[in-house]
Amino acid sequence: MSSLNIVEIKPLRVCRVCGKKAFTNDDLNLFTKHKDRPYGRMTICKECWNKQKLVANEKYRLERRRKNREYMKHYYPEHREARIEYGRKRDQLHPKIRKAQRKAEQLPLAESCELCDSTEHRLERHHLDYDNPEIFVTLCTPCHRQAHLEVS
Repeated sequence: MSSLNIVEIKPLRVCRVCGKKAFTNDDLNLFTKHKDRPYGRMTICKECWNKQKLVANEKYRLERRRKNREYMKHYYPEHREARIEYGRKRDQLHPKIRKAQRKAEQLPLAESCELCDSTEHRLERHHLDYDNPEIFVTLCTPCHRQAHLEVS
């Protein structure tokens, strides 16, 4: 009668959140990289790591928004006159731009960005020529920013 020796293989990494195991180097690719840890990987898989980062980022974003609102409650009343003066100076320095903006505000925007067809960002008017304010392109905020970067 022959006896079989059963050898237990110890995993290289085990996710501390979900329990996923890595037995080979290919399996280690499922784990988050970290140069100071054994096998160059953390003890948390990429999937669990990404979920934790999403939760942390959302908490941070909400806290930052709350603090910003709190700050603005005090900032706006205290600096109202300075903001109004800044706007007047800007309008005096660039009268053609402000005139074009006022005229174009009365015209409707397209349903989506004319470059990327996106509707998830705020839509804005991009004037190609400020002498003709009724001629503009509807762009989302990222495309509008990029358009001004390319012009300058």
